[in-house]
Amino acid sequence: DKEGEHTGMSIDLARWISTEFGFKTRFTDTVFKKAQERILEEEADVLTSLFYSEKRDRSFDFTDPVFEVPASIFVAHDRPDIRSLNDLNGKTIAMQQGDYAREFLESHKILFKVAPTANFAEATDLVIAGKADAMIGDEQIVLYHVYTTNLTDKIKKVGTSLYVGQNCMSVVEGNDLLHSILQKGIEKARRQGVLESINRKWLGITYAIQETFWDRYKFVISGVICSLIVLVLFIWFWNTKLRQEVGIRTKELSESRKTLQTILTAL
Repeated sequence: DKEGEHTGMSIDLARWISTEFGFKTRFTDTVFKKAQERILEEEADVLTSLFYSEKRDRSFDFTDPVFEVPASIFVAHDRPDIRSLNDLNGKTIAMQQGDYAREFLESHKILFKVAPTANFAEATDLVIAGKADAMIGDEQIVLYHVYTTNLTDKIKKVGTSLYVGQNCMSVVEGNDLLHSILQKGIEKARRQGVLESINRKWLGITYAIQETFWDRYKFVISGVICSLIVLVLFIWFWNTKLRQEVGIRTKELSESRKTLQTILTAL
């Protein structure tokens, strides 16, 4: 933050676990791809935030998911041609190096060029500058950058989320002791409502919009209207049928009367 302190959802969780279990944490700064390399080279112990994937699981041991993080497509505010995954075919995509987005696109057979960046903020800036067609980024992080730097009129999110990342803490494959400590800490944080509190602190609380009378009873009202329409059509059909029958009977009586008059005249 502005005071040089490490802050964030995963940072809060790591600090809470260290306090509960009585050890000290030391946070270091680096770009995302380098962070993964430092874990694998055992220059650092814990990566506080990494999406789970089967491919990554060969090199990292993951805790249970801690937070769910939606990832979406972002484009320049005036761009109309990119709205969904398939629209990314043949495009230049700005993405954070080491991000899961690349693995996701490749798994869906999307052909694309990469404009590599150190972080989501740089990827956002490339899109705004017209040096990339789109970017894929974790919504909370991208939107934080967009709103804090007043870029809301320059970039927009399009379509629904491409995927929802299962965000975990991770250690190098085989570090069973540290993995066990983190796992127990996360389980305890979940039981005691700490994870929920961290979510509320950073993402706020979404209040459900109060239902209107129509929202609450629309299915009942629609059913009644349909029933009335069916009843009106039935009555109209019955009256039409009845008028036809009356017309037929009237015609038959008229013909019978003429026949009777003819017989009487003959007599």
